[in-house]
Amino acid sequence: MATRSLPVRDLVQTRLLLETQSALEAATAPETPERAAALEHAAELVAAMDDPQLPDEQFHAHDAAYHVLLSSLAGNVVVETVMSSLRQATIGYVQETVAGLEDWPQVRRTLQRQHHEILRAFQERRGQDAAAALREHITWFFGHSRAREGGRD
Repeated sequence: MATRSLPVRDLVQTRLLLETQSALEAATAPETPERAAALEHAAELVAAMDDPQLPDEQFHAHDAAYHVLLSSLAGNVVVETVMSSLRQATIGYVQETVAGLEDWPQVRRTLQRQHHEILRAFQERRGQDAAAALREHITWFFGHSRAREGGRD
């Protein structure tokens, strides 16, 4: 799916529905080796994104993978499949937004702070906190996208 064929607002709303519900469900999912491995991989992605020398395109790829991975923790194969299919569209709108930002380094630091907060909530099984942090994270960045486009969707 290409970004141009999907309205960004619709993409964001879909992500909000899927990711926040997944966060709530992940909090009560059974402890399994797969869950532990997914959380470990998510932590590795966040650690890699902490490197300010990481090229932007790699940052965006890690960011999208991180979100898909966290959504998988709910154990819903359909949600995971939909999130995976939205991955390129998400990377596309993020890259388009970033290209128009004068303060990308600061935005990137804020995104990372948010990524750490979200991950901690998942690790500690605080579903409500994880869902709220995801909502803030996704809508905060969408605000940058809208501002860059003069408020258009």
